Amino acid sequence: MAVTVCKFGGTSLANADNIKRVRDIIHSDPHRSIIVVSAPGKRNKSDVKITDLLFQIYDLKEKGENFDAEFLKFAKRFYDIEKNFKLQTNLKELLDEFYAEVPGQNLDYMASTGEFFMAKMMAEILGFEFVNIDKTSVIAFDKGGKVDLAMSCKNFTPFKGKKIVVPGFYGIMPDGAIKTFPRGGSDITGAVIANIANATLYENWTDVDGVYDKDPNKYPDAKKFDRISYDQVEALARKGANVLHPDCIAYVREKSIPINLKNTFNPSNPGTLIHIDY
Repeated sequence: MAVTVCKFGGTSLANADNIKRVRDIIHSDPHRSIIVVSAPGKRNKSDVKITDLLFQIYDLKEKGENFDAEFLKFAKRFYDIEKNFKLQTNLKELLDEFYAEVPGQNLDYMASTGEFFMAKMMAEILGFEFVNIDKTSVIAFDKGGKVDLAMSCKNFTPFKGKKIVVPGFYGIMPDGAIKTFPRGGSDITGAVIANIANATLYENWTDVDGVYDKDPNKYPDAKKFDRISYDQVEALARKGANVLHPDCIAYVREKSIPINLKNTFNPSNPGTLIHIDY
């Protein structure tokens, strides 16, 4: 059976209305069975991304200063999701536990929790299974900090054939410590999951209609690519184009899995198809 891995970025998950769009997109295609989520992004220009809030909490903790106000902002974002979707979760218990853990945690652990909580919420919203291995992900790193595909595949085995939600952005080191990818790393999570799940398609959902030759927000004459090769999109990304994290390409290229970059806010647009020979 065809399997589509879908990754949704922070803007797609910034508020309840956006999350409803995501839910409808997922349920519109039964092949969309593996969902990778980022932490919620900004709801408006003056807002703060969840991951940036977590950095603020960490910085205050390291300085020995009170971080309660920032933590309440973090918690409220998820309480609002719980309320909007009338979820019956153990969210308060998890947030209380996280609050108690903050003083002793490192930055990678702190930064990973936005994705953890979003995946927890999204699984409840969709009626999918939440992938949680001791509060980590299926993604495993080796001692050198590189993705260990063999171990990641082993971790994924119990979830084959299931409809699941996976937290993006992080994985686990051999000693059990959480390690995050660089910012934007949920793209990499999605690509690794597509690889180990032998997916037929990797959909990367964002807030633009596809890959352009230049920034469409700055240049009205920007041209959208209907199709583009792995090499072309990787080159654009490494030059600074805000399309895909360049490190994700290797994982889909290995198994010739096409990527479809699509817009959560314009899902009928075909987007840009990224494959080996375009």
